[in-house]
Amino acid sequence: MPSPGVWTPVERHFRDGHTETWWAADARLSGYGPDSPCRLVVATTDPASLPEKAT
Repeated sequence: MPSPGVWTPVERHFRDGHTETWWAADARLSGYGPDSPCRLVVATTDPASLPEKAT
C-alpha cells in the first residue's frame, strides 16, 4: 500500500464502456486512515490541478 498522500493511478470503468484514469491517495483524518478500521481515500481526475494545501 502506498504511503498516505502518494497519488496512485486508478483505471475507472463506466457503464457506457469507456474508461478514465483517475488518481487516488490515502489520507489521514482524526480516526480515519490507512491503518484504522475506517479508511479515507481522496480521488481526483487531475492531482496537478488541485489547490495548494490550506487550513
